[in-house]
Amino acid sequence: SVIQWPSNGGANQQWNIVPVSGQLYKIVNRNSGKVLDFGWASHWRSTALQQSTYNGSNNQLWYFEPTSGGYVIRNFESRQILEVSGGSTANGATIAQYMPLNQSNQAWTIQ
Repeated sequence: SVIQWPSNGGANQQWNIVPVSGQLYKIVNRNSGKVLDFGWASHWRSTALQQSTYNGSNNQLWYFEPTSGGYVIRNFESRQILEVSGGSTANGATIAQYMPLNQSNQAWTIQ
């Protein structure tokens, strides 16, 4: 799974946002070369995010929606968005998909 952790500048914490088609992107980890996805094209809320080899399936495609606090990152297959589970601020908190609630744990900064 993908977890929250303080920044240390490592390649394992860096992601490339790569255009695929139109407004759709794949998100590729600089260390592993794998992409973010939800296994088995899951539509279940709170499904943990994972890294997998890119195969072009819809559960590996993302689009970005600007918000006042950064961006909401929405999965193309499930239409749910990335969040830090439960709004946790703890190291090791799981990144999962959930319905949009306009909360700060669902807003992401892209640098």
